[in-house]
Amino acid sequence: MLFGPRLFTSLSLLVLFLIAVPEVASESSLLSKDTVSPENPPNGMVWIPGGVFTMGTIDADDEEGPYHEVKISGFFMDRTEVTQEQFKKKIFSNPSFNKTCPTCPAERVTWFEANAYCKKAGKRLPTEAEWEYAARGGLQTIYSWGAKHTQADSFAWYESNAAFTTHPVGKKKPNNYGLHDMNGNVWEWCADWYDARYYEKTPRENPPGPEEGTHRVIRGGSFENPDRALRPAARDRCKPDARRPGIGFRCMKGK
Repeated sequence: MLFGPRLFTSLSLLVLFLIAVPEVASESSLLSKDTVSPENPPNGMVWIPGGVFTMGTIDADDEEGPYHEVKISGFFMDRTEVTQEQFKKKIFSNPSFNKTCPTCPAERVTWFEANAYCKKAGKRLPTEAEWEYAARGGLQTIYSWGAKHTQADSFAWYESNAAFTTHPVGKKKPNNYGLHDMNGNVWEWCADWYDARYYEKTPRENPPGPEEGTHRVIRGGSFENPDRALRPAARDRCKPDARRPGIGFRCMKGK
């Protein structure tokens, strides 16, 4: 007999050992999990450092006031608006009006679909306060690039230069945080319910938005709007189940 029972037993034990030992993670997979940091953000995102800013508009007596101080914790935010090709990979549909442009923003997306996409991506929609803080890029000027609208063409697709349609993301200059298209191209859904008087009662730190409402907040202006809508402080709202060719979104992720 060429092989005795002891050899078969040894081979069996070796096989069981090899099956039971967990696969050692590769160096690249360990790095991808363990080195996400402000200096090495998740793919397609930028780090927005926490800080204090003044939210709203000076001397506003409408939905943009009162002008008030807010403290925001640091977070990661998508560098650009979610594109149609990105949206299709997770939601398996494309409701956009401008379907011939896969690198244009996903639009005609409901708030529910935007929220679902962000959750599938391990992220969430930004609050209204987080959105404005990120859009300002560390500045307290009327526009994210300065005090005058004359530079709008360099930073945004809007009524004057967009030819009444969306455009591929990331083609205009970014703000100081490296975010593209925070102004123009499409409005962006925020997590919050809309309340015109919310600023009168908002918490000072990381305001979560109202607990209930009928409309959700949209921010940033779109290809359909004049430059006034490009101001970081500009607010608007829409019913969460609405589909508009001028509304899209981007996601954020806590540290």
